[in-house]
Amino acid sequence: MSETITALPKKFKEKWLAALRSGKYKPTDNNMLFDGTCYCPLAIGCKVIGIPDETLKGGYFPNTRLSTRIPNYFNNDKGNNAQWQGDIINMPSRKSFKQVANWIEKNL
Repeated sequence: MSETITALPKKFKEKWLAALRSGKYKPTDNNMLFDGTCYCPLAIGCKVIGIPDETLKGGYFPNTRLSTRIPNYFNNDKGNNAQWQGDIINMPSRKSFKQVANWIEKNL
């Protein structure tokens, strides 16, 4: 896991955690953001801030289509993906969204 993790804005974090725990989304079994029916945890975070499915579909993170749509807290101070994104992407693919939410709640 990463050495330095930046805290997320409280309101966004609360909405993301609620969405991950809602049972509304089916997890993808790959790193694709959204494959048409299933999501990765980062895609759910994008949906929370209003990015539509058609923008997420078939994409991976980082994604140039998203670069102007995602908030600064999705990036580090050099404009690259924050390390916590990699931590989430590299979690064992069978982790449930509830387990991912627990990690986010504890670490971000």
